[in-house]
Formats: sequence, C-alpha cells, structure tokens
Amino acid sequence: RDAFDASRRSHPKWFRNQTFILFAAARANHWYQNALDNWEPWYSCDLEERLPTRLHDGPKWVCGAAFHPTPCNLVSLGSNFDASFERAMHEAAGCRSYIVDPTLAPFPRKLQAFSSSVEKIGAHVNVSFGVGKDGTLVHIMLEKNKTRMVGLRRLLTERYPGPTRHISILKVDVEGAEYDVLRDAYRMCADGELTIDQLLVEVHAGLAIKSGNRLEYTVRDLHAAFADADRCDLLLHHK
Repeated sequence: RDAFDASRRSHPKWFRNQTFILFAAARANHWYQNALDNWEPWYSCDLEERLPTRLHDGPKWVCGAAFHPTPCNLVSLGSNFDASFERAMHEAAGCRSYIVDPTLAPFPRKLQAFSSSVEKIGAHVNVSFGVGKDGTLVHIMLEKNKTRMVGLRRLLTERYPGPTRHISILKVDVEGAEYDVLRDAYRMCADGELTIDQLLVEVHAGLAIKSGNRLEYTVRDLHAAFADADRCDLLLHHK
C-alpha cells in the first residue's frame, strides 16, 4: 500500500490514464470479470506478503516466503527479462530458480546479460521451448514463427528426474497456455509424481489469450483451474 501511494503521488497523470484503461478493459471483458467472482480466497494467511514490494507485473503475493525449507526450488514459467520475484525469493529463502521463457531468445545480447545476472542467485534460464500443450507448435505473443511447446510433465521429469519431485513454488505466467500447464500439474499430483508448496498463476480468458489455442480455453477450463487444485492439496489464499 505504501509503494502504491508513493507511486500515485509521483505519477498522478499515469494513474488517471491507468484507471481509464482498466475500466475500459473491464467493460470489454465483463463476462470474464464476473466469472472470476465465483472464487474467493478461503484460506487467510497471516504471513502473506508481496514480493518484491513494488508495482508492476513482476511481484507476486506469497504466503510465508521466508519459511520455505531448504532446498527451495522455484520453477518460473514466463519472465520477460524480469527476475525481481526470483531475486526476492532467493533473498527470503535461498530459492534457486529454473526460468523458462522462449520469448527471450530473439534478443541474444540482452539474454546473455540477463542469464549472467541471475546466475548469481543460482538461477538457470531456458529459452529453447515454451511450456503448454505438449508436442504442439504455436504462435506466442503474435510472433511470426511458431514455438515448440512441451508439457509440464516432460519439463519437470527431465529437470528433476526420479519417480517423484517436490517444487517449492510454481510460478506460471504463460499468456493463455496456463490451462495446459495446470492440467499437467494436477494430474502429476494425483498420480503421486509431484508435490507443490505454492502455485502462483496468472489466468486469461477470451481476448486476453496471447498464446496457445484460444478456442480450447473456456469458462469450463477456468473452473477446472480452481476446482482441481485440491489434487495438489492447494487452497486459494489470494486472488
């Protein structure tokens, strides 16, 4: 709240414009906004905090960030050259991140600098594929060439081999392909192949989808994203 108020005082014109943009977006996608009203947090976390404590898209709300036991594994799907959350979790609990984002590949110089900077916090960057519906080729973020997609099951079993694996935090920001990621995660949990401490996911619907096959994603998929989370023993603590 303090960061929000400070930014509002420093950039009053920007905030006025943002209010209009958000209002227009809400009107354009009113059915989606109403659909999200079906789910509200049912677990109150006394240790909830926003990391890092600043505005923009990078920070996430985490429950008990400093209490993640060692080793803390953070799988981060989607980056856009912003590792502020991964740095904050490394500072809070020594988390080591595995960052996957193919949209970074067209910028080799920037990618090299980014990879070198996050290596200092034990993070690894992979830009060779996207994560979504396994075995598909899709246009991501309106890029001209299609990107090869792998499923979450394949990604995790190759990265963390063995019959089971534990992920401290799974962060998903993949512009519409999150439904395929969540299906894989929930199936792996149900099959005893995966446990997750916390899942942080940005969900999209309708015109907001920028990757994957938008025709496959409906309100039914949105419902499953929330309803099937109990397969991983997860409770909603923030929306």
